[in-house]
Amino acid sequence: MYSRRTRSGRLGSIMRRTLPVTRAASPGKNTNSVTAAARRASSRVVRIVLWRIGEPALELTIPALARAALMKIRIESAKNGCNPGLFPEPPTARAGAPKTPHTDVHSPGSSTARLPRGERMKPVPAVLACAALALAGAQPSAARAQGAGQGQVSADYSVTFLGLSIGRGTMVSTSDGRNYRTTLDVRVTGVAAIFSGGSGTATATGQIRGATPVPSSFTVAIRSGGKVETTRIAMAGGNVTGVERDPDKPPHPRATPVLPEHLRGVLDPLSAGIFVAGGSGPVAGAAACERRTPVFGGRERFDLIYSFVETRQVEIGGYKGEAAVCRVRFEPIAGYRPDRNDIQSARQRSAEVVLVPVRGTRTLLPAKITLSTGYGTGIAQATRLALDPGQPPARRAAAD
Repeated sequence: MYSRRTRSGRLGSIMRRTLPVTRAASPGKNTNSVTAAARRASSRVVRIVLWRIGEPALELTIPALARAALMKIRIESAKNGCNPGLFPEPPTARAGAPKTPHTDVHSPGSSTARLPRGERMKPVPAVLACAALALAGAQPSAARAQGAGQGQVSADYSVTFLGLSIGRGTMVSTSDGRNYRTTLDVRVTGVAAIFSGGSGTATATGQIRGATPVPSSFTVAIRSGGKVETTRIAMAGGNVTGVERDPDKPPHPRATPVLPEHLRGVLDPLSAGIFVAGGSGPVAGAAACERRTPVFGGRERFDLIYSFVETRQVEIGGYKGEAAVCRVRFEPIAGYRPDRNDIQSARQRSAEVVLVPVRGTRTLLPAKITLSTGYGTGIAQATRLALDPGQPPARRAAAD
């Protein structure tokens, strides 16, 4: 463990190596590199909000946030001579520029189909290391599968790091008793929004068989810096049948390949947020947590390993009562660079997830997620929970 001085010096060294210093005497110098760094930081923040809890998103993103904060300090200290074009408007795409989305098709019965070797690890939703699981939420579909009629649950979430707001999100999920549809809207807020606005939308559809989700489609679009990145996953019977990314990104040569066997029996990041307490015991008991969930987010394949901690009395987002507290660990499977220190660090850490029951069902919804990193603590917490399927939906994130 580093001392305060050592850690601070190490972080400062990292930032000095990463971000060139902007000097008042040379207003045009380093403009491109600083602007690019600001946009990269904003893009990382958007992805945190869309990423799964098991992903090491905060581990990957906090250095970018630190660089963004350092930029702000430098700008304020050099106001008199600061280049007014330091943060120009994001460029627009050239009219008529062709788009070439990439499609990978995998047939469950094929032994040769595979994703490109060495897919680069990118946080394609997956939804805040600290927050995505909370924002993904538990669909009411499992609950409706055990009952009858149409239902809807929704929630508003706030995401903070070191006590500072960095994102907000709204999850709405509906079910007709067999089919489910979940939509997650997120946007960058607070300090992160100073540098560049960003937002994202993810949607998952599928069916519930027994108490198990069987997804059929997943789509996520991330908007940042005037650009949009989209990933679409087609699924059937628990297997991935196709992946489309626009724009396509070249694979990293050192990333472990995603093989056909990695794409069988998996869930998309939103469908992986369905929590159903099996058996007939307490809903907010061990049955709510104990599980290992295989997830594929479009580029990377990972497992989320949950274990029960305790049943706790909580008061969150308007809910007051018992909650199941789980510990969750991240286990990378494929699509990652094994030599990355942040991945190794994420494997050694765990997050705490607080699950609250949807009224009259055995389905639970994430109400709070806490993730400690080497840089500080990130928290995703519900500000409003509509846990009765008859309640009106929560506010959409875009309206905040």
